[in-house]
Amino acid sequence: MFGCDKIKGGATMPPGEWKRITPLLDVRGIVHRKDAALAFTRLAFSQHGSGKPFGLLIEPEPDNPVDVNALKVIGWANRINYHVGYVAAHEAARAAERFPNVPLAAEFYGVYLGGGGWVDIRFFLSAPQNA
Repeated sequence: MFGCDKIKGGATMPPGEWKRITPLLDVRGIVHRKDAALAFTRLAFSQHGSGKPFGLLIEPEPDNPVDVNALKVIGWANRINYHVGYVAAHEAARAAERFPNVPLAAEFYGVYLGGGGWVDIRFFLSAPQNA
């Protein structure tokens, strides 16, 4: 990620004990939600710089017409939510098989902002420790 601004770590997780269930992932479909991804990224930079909370949420989308296992990735900061993209389809399917009806979380790893509004958001998908 040469030549870009970045935040690594520092985001808030939901309460409780969580375990990583995937390797490091990138948010898919950002190109279709570029305005939301940029707005979240800029707000995350601001929040991180002032020590205020921000992070990612995972929301199942069972009514998605393309993928019943679809998992939305939502960036949040300053009480504002931005639908920034999705978990990769094969990872969402694997999570649905291994952890049916279990709430999932995103452990924020980093966000990168490059020239021309290029954004890359990375995270680990996590499940409750006792799942």
